[in-house]
Amino acid sequence: MLRRYEAGERDFSLIQVNLTGDQCKDGYFSGVNLSGANFRESDLQRLVFYGQGINFSGSDLSDLDLAYAHFEDADSSGANLSGACLWRANFRRANLTGANFSRSDLQETGFHMTNLSRCKFSGAKMIDTGFGFCDLIDSDFRDAKFQNGVGFSKCDLTRANFFGTEFKISEVNDHKPGRVVFKDVYFKDTIMPDGAIWNEYIRIYNSRKQLWLEEVLRRYEAGERDFSLIQVYLSDQQSKERYLSGVNLSGANFRESDLLHLVLYGQGINFSGSDLSDLDLARAHFENADLTGANLSGACLWRANFGRADLTGANLTQTDLQETKFYDANLSRANLSGAKMIETSFDDANLTDSDFRNAKFKDRVRFYRADLTRTNFFGTELDLDEIRANKSEMAIFTDAHFKDTIMPDGTIWNSVIPGVE
Repeated sequence: MLRRYEAGERDFSLIQVNLTGDQCKDGYFSGVNLSGANFRESDLQRLVFYGQGINFSGSDLSDLDLAYAHFEDADSSGANLSGACLWRANFRRANLTGANFSRSDLQETGFHMTNLSRCKFSGAKMIDTGFGFCDLIDSDFRDAKFQNGVGFSKCDLTRANFFGTEFKISEVNDHKPGRVVFKDVYFKDTIMPDGAIWNEYIRIYNSRKQLWLEEVLRRYEAGERDFSLIQVYLSDQQSKERYLSGVNLSGANFRESDLLHLVLYGQGINFSGSDLSDLDLARAHFENADLTGANLSGACLWRANFGRADLTGANLTQTDLQETKFYDANLSRANLSGAKMIETSFDDANLTDSDFRNAKFKDRVRFYRADLTRTNFFGTELDLDEIRANKSEMAIFTDAHFKDTIMPDGTIWNSVIPGVE
């Protein structure tokens, strides 16, 4: 495709783009130019999964399925994304000046430090969509469907148009959570749902108490264990890999807290027995960490790394494990029932007595060389015939060890990839 683009071709409608193994890497397409191309009715899911830094400026991506796309640092200025499914897509630091998002599905889509000036969002569907530090000057949200939890934090809304949307002005004035939340945003000639023009700066203080790591550790050493509703900050000196190795925060309660800064450097930390349930821990680094008996139920662990971590007896029920890595991790007796998995990796992991009942295997979950002794997969939708033939797209069990393993239909397996020589 790139060769044909370089030769001057621009019509790539009705194609499916596949990648080679060495192209399936973050940032591989950074700087690749596909501007002005027509991709209508095409399948770009493999490509956009590694689309960091790609140039789609002026391209037609309308009505495509671009769920989970990675467009960090990408140039999509003037692109036509109308009607596209952008569920959980990431546009961090992207340039989307003048892009068309009308009628698009923006559920849980992330826009952070993104240029969205002159963008059109009319009729777009938004649930838990996040706009942080965004330039939304002259953006058009007319008749957009704000359904729940849409957040605007530290955004410039100069001349943004919200006419015809259904969020309540009273909730914004009273700083009440609702369909849309404005925090530290700048209104200038902004058109509100009722046609009123706003010119003001709304500052809503975070309900979480902001604490530096030193204060958290001091209070922990003094015997405190309840750290719910806090936001932890690290100094520049502390923002280093393995800085927190050996730090003990076992048995602490962090419910409804913001640990995003902390867990980025969480290699080797001790969270054993701690309550981290329902937290946003995306991209956390928990390599070599001790999380034995920790409660991570309902947490977002997208792209988190648990390499060589000890998660014995941990509660991972209902977690988001998309692209999460558990290589060489100890997950014996861990409960992963109801967890959602897409391209999750359990390579070389110890999953003895672990519970995957009713877990949602969506695509290419890997169990290479994993120990599945007494692991319970009952109620999952895995296809046993595909697993036997080593052709499953949902889960891959190459060289995995089955011993008294309970399969989706209740049968017991004892083999290494049963049915495959």
